[in-house]
Amino acid sequence: MTSWRYLADDGVTASFGLAADEALAARQTAGASPPTVRLYTYRSHCALVGRFQRVASEVRLDACRARGIAVNRRPTGGGAILMGGDQLGVAIAVPGRGRDRSWDRVRELFLRFAAGLVDALARLGIAAEYRRKNDLEVGGRKIAGLGLCFDRAGGLLFHASLLVDLDVPLMLSVLRTPFAKISDKEIATVAERVTTVRRERGRARCGTSSARATHARSASASSPGRSPTTNTRRSRGSSANGTRPRPGSSASPRSRTRPGRPA
Repeated sequence: MTSWRYLADDGVTASFGLAADEALAARQTAGASPPTVRLYTYRSHCALVGRFQRVASEVRLDACRARGIAVNRRPTGGGAILMGGDQLGVAIAVPGRGRDRSWDRVRELFLRFAAGLVDALARLGIAAEYRRKNDLEVGGRKIAGLGLCFDRAGGLLFHASLLVDLDVPLMLSVLRTPFAKISDKEIATVAERVTTVRRERGRARCGTSSARATHARSASASSPGRSPTTNTRRSRGSSANGTRPRPGSSASPRSRTRPGRPA
């Protein structure tokens, strides 16, 4: 029976959170780390771009600078996201195999890892399902994004970002969107395309008056803040869509080893 290690962190910086995941994946092939499930939240807030994205095309760096929001790049693909205390990061690091890199096998891996999140949400009374664009959806609304990549040495890293809650106005103010301006209509449009754990459990603020109040406060802020911490160098390696994470620094969160497979 395989023993799995469970790691938990709250309020990590963007640079630490991503470096820890890369380090865990890099140590899989050498046997220096057991298969690992890591759950963590980021320090509010940070903007993370996908492996292939151009930072300036996806993130409003001036808005991040004014709000002290760090900017970083994930080793996995996908779109730009806003992460903080109300979004749960999920990382699974396991040894990869050569055949895992085939297209059909990659789809199987997404289904396998997504099944654990679907089961966990089901225990909260939330019926989620995997979609082929690598999202989890509830009633057609996105609740989590998924990503996958391979370390050059053979480790496999799975990423998920689960929306426990979401400040839509803040997200729209720091990520570039097709909207020419941010109004209540645009906020409501985006709020209808996504959902959150709290919304599904009946305790959401997403798209409500409190979110619009946040937008109003953000729009009235004119004084510059701290410069965003930007770390967007490309990681070496190969992912499901052609990238590999570069080994990062060792992680040192709380940990314990449990037998069996992750939920």
